[in-house]
Amino acid sequence: MIHVAQNGALATVTLDRSPLNTFDEEQVDALAAATVQLREAPEVALVLLRGAGGAFCAGADIGLLAAHRDGEEPAREVTRFAASMQGALAEWEALELPTVAVLTGAAVGAGLELALACDLRVASHTARIGLPEASLGLIPGGGGTQRLTRLVGTGRAKRLMFGAELVGGEEAERLAIVEWAAPDDQLEDLVDRIVAATLAQSPDSLREIKRCVSLVGTLHGFDTEIEAVRRLHATPDTAKRIQAFLDASPPISRGSVPTNGGR
Repeated sequence: MIHVAQNGALATVTLDRSPLNTFDEEQVDALAAATVQLREAPEVALVLLRGAGGAFCAGADIGLLAAHRDGEEPAREVTRFAASMQGALAEWEALELPTVAVLTGAAVGAGLELALACDLRVASHTARIGLPEASLGLIPGGGGTQRLTRLVGTGRAKRLMFGAELVGGEEAERLAIVEWAAPDDQLEDLVDRIVAATLAQSPDSLREIKRCVSLVGTLHGFDTEIEAVRRLHATPDTAKRIQAFLDASPPISRGSVPTNGGR
């Protein structure tokens, strides 16, 4: 199961399939349904993705893969499952909302592939993170070869996948798999600070930033920035924020630099 809980502008999505929140066909469908639910919740400005029971997600259900292997057309069934996983993760990645994965315990295989489809990742030091599919004679088929390489570069991605390497949160931060890592007893404080800092920003700005960043390397990124500036400047929220900034700022003489750090 996958639960979606909303608290104001924050939505928390929890993977909950005991014991390690692995993916089978129903869990893939549940992720797709959660994505639709979030897409239809205009009041949500940020999504946290977590795993229940101490683990984020230990990947695809190995029992399911074994069952497909013993079926009449194993290649077709496994390929269909991988394609459905790819599709669900692509839809999740395409959400306009900022998404943050909180990685604890196992975050491997399809679990890491899901985290890679989020905008940001924060991990506990004791998390175990990686794409070990090669040890089973498989590959990360939910988009992991593509997203991990895009995130950390070719050499590091191959190192992790070729060696079926699992790393802790600190090493994952050093390798740029995650943006933050913290000792287990400090993780929730860190998550709270990330949430507070993000929700303090303009929700419309966050969506436009995500849209523009998704177009890096294309012919449309710069034009999309200009269009976003036009749209945002016309919103009441932006007008209110600019006025609040001006009201709180001391007068600045021509040619001087701000004394408030450019706040």
